[in-house]
Amino acid sequence: MNEKGYVLSMSVVGGLISTYFQQYGIIFIFVAIAICFDVITGLVASAYNGIPITSDRARRGFWKKVCFLLAVFLGIFMDAFIPQLVLMVGIKLPFNLPFGCIISIYVILTEAISIAENIFKVNESSMPKWIIGLLKGYKSKIEEMEDKK
Repeated sequence: MNEKGYVLSMSVVGGLISTYFQQYGIIFIFVAIAICFDVITGLVASAYNGIPITSDRARRGFWKKVCFLLAVFLGIFMDAFIPQLVLMVGIKLPFNLPFGCIISIYVILTEAISIAENIFKVNESSMPKWIIGLLKGYKSKIEEMEDKK
């Protein structure tokens, strides 16, 4: 299974489990922590590698994080709104909807990849070799997609 399929499948499984227990608060805290940790490791990697932090780069990163949070809020809204909508037409869903949790888990996993990449940029020996291989493969796939554009 490729990395994107792994992230998606883990998002769905984690989202279904957390939906069952209705743990939106703790999941949202994990999203916020992942976003903050990604920003911190990104700043460390930039400083270590001598890459200046420009206002344009910071602005794009800020709006990316805002969109992650908006996606989580949209998922939680859909979890609350859709059951109410179908209830209006007389249908009661026998289960909780997993949109908010699946989106949250996906954001957390996406941020985890970015955090690992930032750590790798500073110190390659701080992670097991299989993670380094995974990151190098991921990076080459991104570069291949960029070359095709």
